[in-house]
Amino acid sequence: MRSTSMFCLATLLLFLLVSLGCKREKVKVSEVEERIDKNILPGSTKEQVLDFLGSLKVNSIKVEHTEYIPKKPIGTDELKDPKTEVYGYIVAWMKNTGSDLLQVYNIRIVFYFDRLEHLILYRVESFGDW
Repeated sequence: MRSTSMFCLATLLLFLLVSLGCKREKVKVSEVEERIDKNILPGSTKEQVLDFLGSLKVNSIKVEHTEYIPKKPIGTDELKDPKTEVYGYIVAWMKNTGSDLLQVYNIRIVFYFDRLEHLILYRVESFGDW
């Protein structure tokens, strides 16, 4: 009888740990990409992108962003496509878009612009933070 109780308790604890460990998303990367694709096309100006970001809210989470940065991105923002010449970029982010047992997730968006300050492409990614 005691071993049955211990087994039930262990099973319940395991279920709780697995449930808490599952990632819960308030905002998905695909939702953000869908909004961008509907509102911002390649060739859009930096002003159009900034206006869009100023009004973007997904599931009550607002986007924060930099101003236009008139230089080539470096580090993790660098575009790894040798055929595309980038002359400026805008970085945007959404905080606390998901969580699991150990991490809180954020979404990061980088918009890349050409010499005439027109949108070439963008990148959206989700990442965990302790």
